[in-house]
Amino acid sequence: MGVASWLKQLRRVPGVNKARHLAEVAVTPYVRGDLAELKAVTGRDLADLRARLTVIEGSQARGLNATSSTNGGAQFAGDDLNGLVQASLAPHVGTIAYLLQRVEMVRAEMLYELRYGQAAGTDTKPIAFESKVINPAALGQPDVRLNLGCGHVPLQGFVNIDMRELPGVDVIAVLDDLPVPERSVAEIFSSHVLEHFPVEELTRRLLPYWQSLLRPGGVFRAVVPDIAAMAHGYSSGAIGFETFREVLYGGQEYEGDTHYNGFSAVHLGSLLAAAGFEGVAVVAEGRPNG
Repeated sequence: MGVASWLKQLRRVPGVNKARHLAEVAVTPYVRGDLAELKAVTGRDLADLRARLTVIEGSQARGLNATSSTNGGAQFAGDDLNGLVQASLAPHVGTIAYLLQRVEMVRAEMLYELRYGQAAGTDTKPIAFESKVINPAALGQPDVRLNLGCGHVPLQGFVNIDMRELPGVDVIAVLDDLPVPERSVAEIFSSHVLEHFPVEELTRRLLPYWQSLLRPGGVFRAVVPDIAAMAHGYSSGAIGFETFREVLYGGQEYEGDTHYNGFSAVHLGSLLAAAGFEGVAVVAEGRPNG
């Protein structure tokens, strides 16, 4: 017998319908009241939850901005969420900044050692380069002046140094191992040389080394690509793309004619000051040929 048939027969039993009616009259009002109250409470809770979510979503962009602007120290007018975010982050901003700085320092140290260092306990050795003094008289001058990386443009009155044996070259040598004693050089000049070295090699080895060769009152002069001026010239249409590209990356006509670096007056001045040079001055900016 099916359930529907069974219920139909049950309704025919004397007194069942009356008992059902009494139950509905006695119980239903309470059940309906409970359900109505539950619906009202649930509705209020849902409305309150929606309102809170709206506030959070509306404040999310400003909250994220508060964590990033000026290391989390910027102040914003508005709801309490921004203030809460800033207040919670404020004690940790200094620590986070310090840790990020340390991570960057360790990264730079590791990359420098991988690129330029020599692993302990290995047979790896730098490629040997044999220095050669072609013109000893040039080094015997009372005021020794070095022209680093002279290439095809040797200067009169200078010891012209290059890695290639070109006409006019006095000394064949690498620029971090020159045949002159410390504190003995009156002047070091370099034209379009610094850009051929990565910034880490410049700041850690070459600039401090060259500074150590100068005698008291000695002068270091450098001509380098003015990337800031060239970028402005290219963006304004004053120079063409090929000129800008060659200044950035070098002529690449021979081994070593590739640029690893570029400068602005402020950037180069900061590198020289960090290497121990004093009285740094900019003679000219935005010259032709970078």
